[in-house]
Amino acid sequence: MTHKTKTRIKKIQGIMGEIIPVSKRGEPWLNENNKDCLEKIDAPPGFYKANLGTFSLASKKGGETQYQRELYKNESRWLDMELPPGKGKTNKPMKIDLIGRDCDEFILCELKNENENPFDALLQVLVYYLMIQQNAEMMDAEKVHHKNARCQCFKWVKVRDNVKLLIKAKKWGSHEKVKITALKKIIKNCGDDLKIIVEDENGIVDPFSF
Repeated sequence: MTHKTKTRIKKIQGIMGEIIPVSKRGEPWLNENNKDCLEKIDAPPGFYKANLGTFSLASKKGGETQYQRELYKNESRWLDMELPPGKGKTNKPMKIDLIGRDCDEFILCELKNENENPFDALLQVLVYYLMIQQNAEMMDAEKVHHKNARCQCFKWVKVRDNVKLLIKAKKWGSHEKVKITALKKIIKNCGDDLKIIVEDENGIVDPFSF
């Protein structure tokens, strides 16, 4: 692991350290999956080797899953979806909702429903980013792409080095908008080398505008 990658990992851990005390105010935010995420932060790299095959764009579940399929079908920036950057404590794969590209930058996207906590979304996408820092070479060696993805040729080492993190919901509820406002300090402190963006169906949400 290069010095630059180690520096990135320390920065990610620092941002996560800022998220935890803020997000715990007034609500139990740590679900079992996120507890598992936190336990993996200082663990050795763990890659979930899986036969990805193909995915279906049909969805009868509604909510986040249906929205994910709609975005993939309707926006050409999305290259693939539900890809595992690593594994949790129980060895179950953790999956990135959408991975895309905007000009020369890659995008890691975590989707949420209207009334879900944006802090939770930010924590999850940071964990995915952390795992890619650790596992990018293995992911390239294992060709971690679906066979029917829009693009099967991008390299994970390039994602590792040039990516922005996106938290997206079709719309955010009023309580969630308050939380997004609280995220502004964390986003501001990330600096230019780590871009974190919040979107709804109309595009980028300015956390200073609520």
